[in-house]
Amino acid sequence: MATAAVATLGYTLAGGSVQFGLQFGTVTDGWVAELFGGAVFGVLIALYFGVAGLTRHAVPLGLPWAGSPAGRLAAQAGGGLLALAGLVVIRPWLFGHDLGVWPMVAGALCFAAALCLWAAARRQGVRTAVSHAGEGRIARRFVTGLLHGWAVCLLVGVAAGGTVGAVGYALSAVETSRAPELDGRRLGTWSHQETPDGDRTVESSTKIAGVLVYPHGGSRLTAYPHGSHPPSCDHKCESFDARVTFRVAQGDLRILVDGHTAAHAVNMLPELPKQSRTWLAQSATRHPLDRFLLPGAMGGVLIALIGGPATGLYRALSAPSDLIRAANPQATLRTDRIASLSRSGVVAVMTGGVSALLAWAFASRGGLDHVAAQMWVPMGTAALALTAWGQLAVARTWLALTRRLPWRLMTFLDEAHRRGVLRQSGAHYEFRHLRMQQRLASATDASQETPRTTAPTA
Repeated sequence: MATAAVATLGYTLAGGSVQFGLQFGTVTDGWVAELFGGAVFGVLIALYFGVAGLTRHAVPLGLPWAGSPAGRLAAQAGGGLLALAGLVVIRPWLFGHDLGVWPMVAGALCFAAALCLWAAARRQGVRTAVSHAGEGRIARRFVTGLLHGWAVCLLVGVAAGGTVGAVGYALSAVETSRAPELDGRRLGTWSHQETPDGDRTVESSTKIAGVLVYPHGGSRLTAYPHGSHPPSCDHKCESFDARVTFRVAQGDLRILVDGHTAAHAVNMLPELPKQSRTWLAQSATRHPLDRFLLPGAMGGVLIALIGGPATGLYRALSAPSDLIRAANPQATLRTDRIASLSRSGVVAVMTGGVSALLAWAFASRGGLDHVAAQMWVPMGTAALALTAWGQLAVARTWLALTRRLPWRLMTFLDEAHRRGVLRQSGAHYEFRHLRMQQRLASATDASQETPRTTAPTA
């Protein structure tokens, strides 16, 4: 029900662009598409983190290979592979060729993840709360998480995608049922024609200005109206000022520039009169399976293909520290920091690799590659906020800025421990005297209840 309500709201805001079916990644012009796309990415990331178990109470992490020499060697080998992948990505730049922003970011991320893995492999780490007997434990946890992530994400994704497609078809069918009969008629500078097999065309008698975006991999071009800012002009863009023809064949909407150059036309629909758009969309609603339901199911498969490996890696590299037998809180915090950074870097690189494969596989399927290619960065970085080290870093920064804690918090706590104010219990500091704890707690409660007054200055 919630998915249907959100889909209805999104279709209402998007206007007529969804009348021609679900075309992920091709509707990229305008604030509505950007807002809706951002909301979808946020929901997907929350889904992945929930399936991986990251939304639970964060506990300090240990190194999964603690106490295993073979595991440390495997971590070092993984760091070497990540560094090699980074070299492959930035190889054109090393030979003096121009390289886009995203490849440079990907290469830098590979090197950063490799450094984190190497640093983590050199550390013995604190004792973990889970026994790591057997060299295949990490692999078994990865496979278990992979299958679990695939199953849950596929179920949720296909159900949500099918619901979105069904709602889109229902709304489009209702709206296009009132379409006027325009075959052989002319509206302003636009002439309408329908062939015996049901294909419909709307042709302009005057020139229309716009921009053609040539994507990578030889996939179909995308057309944008004049004055817009296409998001993928880093490869090749070309302006045009020519007669155009909107054509719907088997429910598939295309625009022909000068009668021969075909491109995705969804972003150019505002150039058409509203009656012409509705008349063209009436032909698309005759193919509900191909234009609405199957793209929704493909979106669910895409969600599972990304979520499965991410869930497997998060579960394989998440080993809670043994807080009771820890040497001291500082060692636990350092181990949690390097473990969290290593895990996030590896997950980001893995998601980037899966996204690259999906971008190649779905290059000609309505822009599904855009959904995958923009997922890998937040999959690694956003997870840092759900770790014990990340939450502590945010809390101590805020409390230090508001002058409620010193900036060098761990030094302050260590000094309090040496002076006998605090005692250490594993990875925790505790008040040595119960009356002091009660006194400080009562003072905090009193300061919250009593209005703050300003003392006179001497």
